[in-house]
Amino acid sequence: MCYGNHHGMRGGWGHASKGMGGYGRWAQGHSSPRAGWFQPPVNVEEMEDRYELHLAAPGRSKEDFQIGLQGDLLTITGRKRAESDLAASSNWTRREFKTVPFERQFSLNEKIDVEGIIARYIDGVLVVTLPKLPGAQMPTKDIYVA
Repeated sequence: MCYGNHHGMRGGWGHASKGMGGYGRWAQGHSSPRAGWFQPPVNVEEMEDRYELHLAAPGRSKEDFQIGLQGDLLTITGRKRAESDLAASSNWTRREFKTVPFERQFSLNEKIDVEGIIARYIDGVLVVTLPKLPGAQMPTKDIYVA
């Protein structure tokens, strides 16, 4: 199940016509998260030559992410070391937050240069850069509102 269609997002409300697939869908077509998992918020920004996917995942390190591409499906998984490991390594007097695993998937189309995809983790946000292939820029047009 895809959520929404925005500036080249495939799936959801629109048609499959532009650069990047649906805002996110659960693995194996689940419409809700796996038990104990959550869905981190994602912003997708389109620029002339690329998309940038910003996934909010504070409290992690870059080693906690696994990003893969199978066919046209980009999968981002986040896992943190077991909470029991954290509890055993410190003298906590109170613990109200914990990091839970997640998985998000995005459909890409042929206008994305899959060889040029890069990711970086900055200040609690995973930024995945999805470059467009040369000549894949979308035309712009002003639409009159009647």
